[in-house]
Order: sequence, then C-alpha cells, then structure tokens
Amino acid sequence: MLTEKQIQQIREELDNCKNPIFFFDDDPDGLCAFLLLYRHIKEGHGFVVKTHPRLDARSAPKIEEYNADKVFVLDVAQLEQDFIDASKVPVIWIDHHTPLERANVKYFNPRLAKKDLNVPTTYLCYQVTQKDLWIAALGCIADYYMPDFIDDFKKAYPGMIENEKSIGDIYFNSKLGTLINVFSFCLKG
Repeated sequence: MLTEKQIQQIREELDNCKNPIFFFDDDPDGLCAFLLLYRHIKEGHGFVVKTHPRLDARSAPKIEEYNADKVFVLDVAQLEQDFIDASKVPVIWIDHHTPLERANVKYFNPRLAKKDLNVPTTYLCYQVTQKDLWIAALGCIADYYMPDFIDDFKKAYPGMIENEKSIGDIYFNSKLGTLINVFSFCLKG
C-alpha cells in the first residue's frame, strides 16, 4: 500500500500537469491503472507497452511527439534508465514488481518498504483517485488480488459478483470475470 504522503505526492503530480503521457503494461492491471489516473484528470495520452514488461529509450520519442509535460509509467516491471535519461520531463513510476534502482525518477512501489507486499498497480492508483470502483475491482481481481473494498463493489454493482468467494471463482464464474476477459482481449487484439 502507499502511504498517505505518497498518495498526496502522486495526486499533486497528476493535478499539476496539462498533457501527461501514460505508458502502461498490456494486461488489465496496467489498463485499469491508466484508466483510473486518466479519468481523474481527463487529460493526456495512453500507450500500451508491448515490448515485454520493459520500457526503454525506443519509446521516449512519444513524449516529444505528444508534447507531454509529464510521464507516468504504470505496472511496467522494467523501466530502463535510458528511457528516463531521454525524457526531458518528470517521470513518475508506479509499480508493484521487484524494485529496481533508477535515478531521476519519482518511484512509487510498496515493495520498497516491504518486499513481500504485492498489491496491483490498479490498487495503488485507486488509493490516489478514490474514483471508479468498478475499474479498480476489475484490475485487482484480474491480477489475482482480493481488494479490501470488494464488499463496497458488491453493494455498488449488484449482480457483478454473486456467491463467488475466491478470486478464481470471481475471475472465471462472474460477470466481473467476463469484463476482465473483455479488457484482456481488447489489449491482445
């Protein structure tokens, strides 16, 4: 989980940009993290990272092409230093994979504080926005994580999860699971 200070820092980064660019992993967790942040500020451009879980200097020209004033990297396991170095604007990296050391990046990963804490990037972005509960639930369950707000989701969206108790049951036997597949198939083409 993010600390209150980290949540505030990310929120300030979001609220103080006009044309951000979002690079996100090509799975529902990455897509949902992007959607949560994008819908919060309603500005910017999103790009799926299809080069495995890695973002390097080959993608940096998109920043200038779209005249971005800030870069958000979401759910990308490997952010290469050459990408950061090629960026002429601030880079904010929100992730939950094995931590890496990088310079000149604002890095938010709960595993920096607690190595075995593995929560989806969607959950971290939901902590920041506190909006779009259905997107947050979808991204968390898709990453096989049961969020602490699942009961709130059930109340707000009756019928999306019935009697399913486990993550596997929700994923494979509920309407929310069907939405997860829709998101997955859209990303995969």
